[in-house]
Amino acid sequence: MMKHTSNNVESSITLASVKLADVKLANITKNNISKNNISKNNVAKNNVAKNNVAKNNVAKNNVAEVLIESPSFSFNCAHFIAYKGYKESLHGHNYNVSLKIKGSIQEDGYVIDFDILKKIVNDICKTLDHRFILPIYSDVLQIKEVHNNFEIICEDNSLYSFPQKDCVLIPIKHSSVEEIGQYILDKIIESISLSFLKKKSVNYVEVSVGESPTQKAILHQHI
Repeated sequence: MMKHTSNNVESSITLASVKLADVKLANITKNNISKNNISKNNVAKNNVAKNNVAKNNVAKNNVAEVLIESPSFSFNCAHFIAYKGYKESLHGHNYNVSLKIKGSIQEDGYVIDFDILKKIVNDICKTLDHRFILPIYSDVLQIKEVHNNFEIICEDNSLYSFPQKDCVLIPIKHSSVEEIGQYILDKIIESISLSFLKKKSVNYVEVSVGESPTQKAILHQHI
């Protein structure tokens, strides 16, 4: 009886050992599978991160120069240059404007949408078209409001009187193409806004203003 009982005990111990070994093997297998899954997930995440970095680098490196020109970017104005000891005769020009910007190509494929820029330039040109340019910071012109007119007295005592509705007052000292160009550049940047330009990674804005086929001023600003 004792021998038979011993065999049963040994068989039970052996069976228990086998089951324990199977459990350990199963746990090891599960752990290995879990580790493999974690490893695969980490690899996948790393690949996604690398792809995102690559995309960002491509976007940052794709820099474009955008030039916008249009027959509608024009205005006709009368003016005269005046400074100490000198005054031109009253005359006019057919001005034309072009706009250039430089910046990174955005996710939508643009630096800035052309339609936004066209509207801004067109609106500025309309405010100047068929007007007399009155430089309000002039140090040689006396400008007075008389009824519905602006009266202008020059150094040589020349007197001009223009209806206010026919004048455009610009914060410049001289109505030269250079200062008119600077005014237009400032208005464009103000209209777009510096914050929007920076958001779009625009780093350079340039305006060209021509007063004849052979005479133009080019103004620019780094953002």
